[in-house]
Amino acid sequence: MEAQSWITGMTFDYSLKNQNWDSVAKYNMVLDFPSISYDDMFEVRLNEVSSISLFGGFKNHFLIKKNIVVADLSLGVNLYDYSFDLEKKSNSGNLDTTKFEGVKSDSSIWQDYLGANNGIAIRGIYPAIRLHLGYKRELVNYKNLALYADAGVLVERRFSFFQDFNKNIHNSTDSITAHFGSSLNHRNIIPSVYLGLTIRMGSNSLGIRLGSNLGAITRKMAPLELKENFAQVTYSKLFKETHLGREQVIYDEYQHLSQTRAAEYRQGDKFSYLQFSFPHDKRGSYTNEDPSTSFFLEDNDSLMVTTNGYYIQPNIGFEMMLNSFFTHRWMMGLGLSMYEESYTSFGNVSQNGNEVTSFGDEILRSEPDNSYQEYWSKSKLAVGMNSAVYISKRMLPIDPFVKGTASMVMDYDVPSFLKDEPDWRSASFFPIFKVGAGADVRLRLKSSKFFVIGISADYNINPHVNYMQYSVRVGYYRKKKLKNQRY
Repeated sequence: MEAQSWITGMTFDYSLKNQNWDSVAKYNMVLDFPSISYDDMFEVRLNEVSSISLFGGFKNHFLIKKNIVVADLSLGVNLYDYSFDLEKKSNSGNLDTTKFEGVKSDSSIWQDYLGANNGIAIRGIYPAIRLHLGYKRELVNYKNLALYADAGVLVERRFSFFQDFNKNIHNSTDSITAHFGSSLNHRNIIPSVYLGLTIRMGSNSLGIRLGSNLGAITRKMAPLELKENFAQVTYSKLFKETHLGREQVIYDEYQHLSQTRAAEYRQGDKFSYLQFSFPHDKRGSYTNEDPSTSFFLEDNDSLMVTTNGYYIQPNIGFEMMLNSFFTHRWMMGLGLSMYEESYTSFGNVSQNGNEVTSFGDEILRSEPDNSYQEYWSKSKLAVGMNSAVYISKRMLPIDPFVKGTASMVMDYDVPSFLKDEPDWRSASFFPIFKVGAGADVRLRLKSSKFFVIGISADYNINPHVNYMQYSVRVGYYRKKKLKNQRY
């Protein structure tokens, strides 16, 4: 047995980010004027973007000699400031020049905008939950001063569902509204890697890290693809350090094993965890009984868009569960989850009665800036009841289980294309179910306390479409205390 230390505290960090994007790419922009909406006459180009992030959370370090394993959980926010240049497409025809008494024409309003505007500024606010897994190695230790090299992985679960990217860009009675839609929404789960150095003096640590996100931070369906690197400054304050010498570790091991029933069985234990699910591609579809039509201009030609229906992709990306063991195998608890739905239209585009192209998910991914397809998303809170049965009656280092979850989606907003459906007309909430299996890996922190990493596969039963989804969870496991227990 080696000497061990378990450190807890608080950690804070500030990140300054550097983004890469296609600086010459232009994207279609829908503008609403007082009289009419223009779908295919304007385009924007990203001129500048800057970003910072601020996080704070719990610090957990596990030390064995000069090696340190890091497992931190933080809450924070990412702030993005975008600057776009807006212009009218060449050869896109004239704006509506019809004049009514006392009302400006659209062309006059556009000229007023050009004369008073220097671009479009938008701020995006993306709160996030972040899991940090890392490794540190002590390089120098002199008296109360130590230097460490560190590396690790940061996994963020970002939320952008409450963002409203429809911006009034002309502050007058003759307003112009630009619809950025979901083009600025970020991916749900964003992993990144980093390398850094940390200086520790007493209970205070100051570090600097250089890192990069893996892949783009924007959604696959978004026209704007941002990739970024970051420089991060971190500060940590240690509150408690529990040091176990070799003899104490051996003593705790034997004390733990001597109380066989408490050490091996589960009844009365507590288990809390956060679960993160991987994206999936399963979608349900709804066909319009009466396909809707609209028109837009492209190269001075009038094209007709026929929307035949919509795809719906449901998803539960994040869950938090608090559980108790009622028997040695059966666990049950309550929790909250974030239920998400994304919507994508499908149909065809025709000219003079002849079909030019059809559009659906595949077209949206290859032509994300098309002006004929709709995409949006929303999220709602779901309250759930969780239950699991472990295969073994006794705790195992790798513990398999089967499980089931029932959740109720609260305050559900029925999408417009389902409001005429009898089953959905007044659905303000509805249930969803999951059944699956998985396994937990328990890492003992100190006798009766465990850090748990688990994986699972769940079959989701959803009113729109059933689908399989895979998840990873991290949690804290605490065994029931016995009489006279001191560990």
